[in-house]
This record gives sequence, C-alpha cells and structure tokens, in this order.
Amino acid sequence: MNDLIEEYKKALEELKQAENNFNNADSDFVPAAALQLKAKTEKVNAIYKKLKGVAV
Repeated sequence: MNDLIEEYKKALEELKQAENNFNNADSDFVPAAALQLKAKTEKVNAIYKKLKGVAV
C-alpha cells in the first residue's frame, strides 16, 4: 500500500505540473496541454480508485 501512496503523491505532483503547463501554455500549445492535463487527471483518479479499494 505504501507504494501505491507514493505513486499517488507522484501523480498529484505530475497533475500540478500539467495544470501549470496548461495555465501558461502559448495559444499554439493549449490543445496539447489540455490533453496532458486530462491524462494526468485520469491517472490520479485511477490511482485514487485503487487506494479506495485497498483501504476498504
């Protein structure tokens, strides 16, 4: 479970970076930044669901 918690923390950091990239993207790169943000959000959600299942 500790590995999963560490993976979740890393995913949250990656999500923060993706959000920062999106917020500061040049207009030409907004679509790519939006896709990256969505992917990182999905990753965080998937790991959260795993954690929730382990914790129950």
